[in-house]
Amino acid sequence: IEQTLARIWQELLGVERLGRHDNFFDLGGHSLLVVQILARLRDEFDVEVPLRAVFEAPTVKLLAEQVALVLQAPAGTDEDEAEALLQRVASMSDEEAAAMLSALNNGESTVG
Repeated sequence: IEQTLARIWQELLGVERLGRHDNFFDLGGHSLLVVQILARLRDEFDVEVPLRAVFEAPTVKLLAEQVALVLQAPAGTDEDEAEALLQRVASMSDEEAAAMLSALNNGESTVG
């Protein structure tokens, strides 16, 4: 996910080199490009990421984590549940988010 997201950002921002911790807005990103990113994410991953997610997770690493969580949400998860999950992730430390992703990848429940 990070590689795809980095490629999208490089294309839209016109930058050759991009680090996973580089801030989208510090690189010249703005709200119109955010909309384009979300459209590209929808095309690439068939996922609906809220506009707010890019503002709250403005690095490749953080946004990729949010996309991964949306992709791993159980089938039938409605938008409100997905939004609540994204809010929960946004309030987590990097370590907490990594632990949650690890648990999801191992099939463990993280609800609670």
